[in-house]
Amino acid sequence: MLKFIVIFSFFCIIVWALDLLLRKSLKIPKDKDYRFVNSTHKKIEISMILIILFVLVFSNYKFPLAMILLISFVLIRAFIEWKYDKNRREYIITLISVFTYPTFISIAYYVSFN
Repeated sequence: MLKFIVIFSFFCIIVWALDLLLRKSLKIPKDKDYRFVNSTHKKIEISMILIILFVLVFSNYKFPLAMILLISFVLIRAFIEWKYDKNRREYIITLISVFTYPTFISIAYYVSFN
């Protein structure tokens, strides 16, 4: 478990640095807090979070199914940001995260628990 925490912390630092670098190079301002674009966006995200939590608690295939749901969650968020957000380039950061977070979580999980 300690190995997982160390690897996961290292990956979090890498993702933070990547986010900072992309925001600076693409001139995308950092919001202080996360805002929903509209009420439909809020309902979709809350229902996706509840589905992911339900899968993590009650499913036998926790990790693969949770990763699939997490990726679909982030893709939906990126689409809504692209379509409706005032800062239209914010979706680029979200799309980068759809590849980095699941990849790093998967690597940390398999290195630590296998």
